[in-house]
Amino acid sequence: MTIHRGLDELEAQGLWRKQRGGATIQSSTHFDSDFRYRTQLCASEKRCVAQRTAEFIEPGMSVMLDDGSTSQAIVPSLVGKSPLTVINNNLSLIADLGGLAGITVLALGGTYSKKFNVFFGILTESALQDLRADVALMSSSSVDGASPFHQDLEVVAVKRRMMES
Repeated sequence: MTIHRGLDELEAQGLWRKQRGGATIQSSTHFDSDFRYRTQLCASEKRCVAQRTAEFIEPGMSVMLDDGSTSQAIVPSLVGKSPLTVINNNLSLIADLGGLAGITVLALGGTYSKKFNVFFGILTESALQDLRADVALMSSSSVDGASPFHQDLEVVAVKRRMMES
């Protein structure tokens, strides 16, 4: 039981995943690592993407940010771009942006996912039907040609709604 509790704690931290008969940190097409782990990966590359993306954002715009860990890197680049409206379903982003002067946060509620630290589901998708943004920053787990892919259907459903908005 001690081993199971230890594995549960490491899984809760996003460091690996339990599976029948063991645990693994090996990548898989069926697993998207925990957001806390993903935010630490390729941090300098994410900052570069965020800085370049921020060049396209102008005061007065409404900006949609998806649940991806790269979206969190854009927060420092949004300072000084106000007034802005930011539409988002990521709990960390909602908290980070909520305290910045000149930035209005439209938080997309729904069913909270601890693994992704975001809100998904019918409430999130319904809210997106009535919203429009000038620009959206979205990520994907993989790309084949011009087609993005993600292995989690809840993530895909929200990203599709965001693209429509």
